[in-house]
Amino acid sequence: MKQNRILLLALAFLLALMPVMILRDFTPSNELRYLSIADEALREGHLFAFTNQGEPYADKPPLYLWIIMLGKVLFGEHRMWFLALFSFLPALGILCIMDHWTRQALEERNRTTAALMLMTCGLYLGLAVFLRMDMLMCLFITLALYSFWQVQSGGENAPTHRILFPVWILLAIFTKGPIGILVPLVSTVAFLAVKHRWLDIARCWGWRSWAIIGGGCALWFAEVWLEGGSEYLNNLLFHQTLDRAVDAFHHKEPVWYYLVSIWYSLAPWSPLIVAIIGMALLTRIRLVLPDCYPDNAGHALGLQFENCRLSGSGLPLLCLSDRNNRRPHPHDPLDEGNGRPAGSALDRGSGRHHGTGPTTRIRGIAQRLVCGCRFAVWFDGSCGNGSSVS
Repeated sequence: MKQNRILLLALAFLLALMPVMILRDFTPSNELRYLSIADEALREGHLFAFTNQGEPYADKPPLYLWIIMLGKVLFGEHRMWFLALFSFLPALGILCIMDHWTRQALEERNRTTAALMLMTCGLYLGLAVFLRMDMLMCLFITLALYSFWQVQSGGENAPTHRILFPVWILLAIFTKGPIGILVPLVSTVAFLAVKHRWLDIARCWGWRSWAIIGGGCALWFAEVWLEGGSEYLNNLLFHQTLDRAVDAFHHKEPVWYYLVSIWYSLAPWSPLIVAIIGMALLTRIRLVLPDCYPDNAGHALGLQFENCRLSGSGLPLLCLSDRNNRRPHPHDPLDEGNGRPAGSALDRGSGRHHGTGPTTRIRGIAQRLVCGCRFAVWFDGSCGNGSSVS
């Protein structure tokens, strides 16, 4: 049973979301626009310079559009279930990575509770089925932070993870743009600065990392210039990147936007998560329990993990709040960082008695929410008229 725990969670997640992945229609605002852009690219033979109804479209990097184009080539039409997999599978991948990552820091029942809480967060649940590139980007960011952790903690295959770290960041940039590097950059530098490991900052972001990231971006930009010309490249590099970072022309919100959106992004668990992390920060309670480790070295590793996860969720949020381009989706790579530390603190007030206490009650509520989500999305999906577009 314990060995199949993640498999059972994945199956429950799939059963809850399968009806909406199969039965619902494409949304007209975003999803149909992506399908139209992919159709135009296939018709014109473009892979890097895209158009939307004949107008240059440099708003998004090409990776997700390639996936849509691949589906059209394979099936002759756009199939909802196929495209939804590239939101659902990254969401499932994040769950598996975080469960594996925290196996030395959290008990098994706390990891299960944290996974169920993440699965039933409103925004996470929605983006696991809607056709957007956000969840795919979050997967690459999570992989980048995991590789960084393996290098810094001296884990297995550290040399391999040293190479994979910039590769994941490059794929995140290739999926969503500059935010793909913002979260890993701020998180890793902040963590190493707090630990006073200044030389490790230079090693982590040394010539190897910048060569992989810069080389990949240079190849991308060269292909964009060859297909779309200098005007399209200028639009991609400056208007869609620098201009949006300084003065966004979409999604303008006040500086305190995330203080409001966090409540519905993490709903229904937002009061619990905010309260636990807030109390922990105010009272300096460790979210990693000391007796989870057989020795002091293991406990020290757990405390470093806690600092890494809080650095990976708190500081990027401050940086995103300082930008004008605010929207709920940049929460996505931060949500699992907020939920996992909270999951480890649920037994603080109830001891270690299995079957009682907040962990058991929270897990029971989350399991019921998964079942409720299955019924709700079935009802929503049954109202659709189709799940494919020619």
